[in-house]
Amino acid sequence: MEKKRKRTKNEIIEDVIFYVFIMPLVVITAAILLQTIIHPDKIPNIFGYKMFIVLDGNMEQSISYGDLTFTKNIDTNKLRVNDIIAFRNAEEKVTIHKISEINEENSEKIFVMQAKTNETNDTKYVKEDAVEGILINKIDKIGLIIMYLQEPFVFIFIACFIMIIGLILYYNVQGKEKKKEKTSD
Repeated sequence: MEKKRKRTKNEIIEDVIFYVFIMPLVVITAAILLQTIIHPDKIPNIFGYKMFIVLDGNMEQSISYGDLTFTKNIDTNKLRVNDIIAFRNAEEKVTIHKISEINEENSEKIFVMQAKTNETNDTKYVKEDAVEGILINKIDKIGLIIMYLQEPFVFIFIACFIMIIGLILYYNVQGKEKKKEKTSD
């Protein structure tokens, strides 16, 4: 009967990192890519949640330039005045504003939008089908980091740095294993 080898602390840590962090990231990335391929005209979501980076300062009192925002899909019948929503504007770009008024036209809801810094309606009328979700949370300035990481030079630099660290760790472990083998002989 074969005796089971006892796992080292490093092997256990590697497994935890792999199954808790890396595998979920791979699954989420695959889901986003698949959604992008199947529905190129829609914004990918994970379990009904979407992320957006704020690219202007139009709502400075609640959301600032560079914030990473999280929205959740919502039934438009549940939306109320003062809710902050993400929606596709006339140019098909996602915008985030506060609902200042809700009207109904031909049995379809029309949301009158208002930026927080602008106390008068900014004449943005949003139909139900343009709503991407309701704002549920934000992380200040993380979007700036994400935008910076998307720059080609930064991405290449980080990829090379990770590869070099990986190679150093690999050769370090290999050297330790060879020393262990020599001392056990």
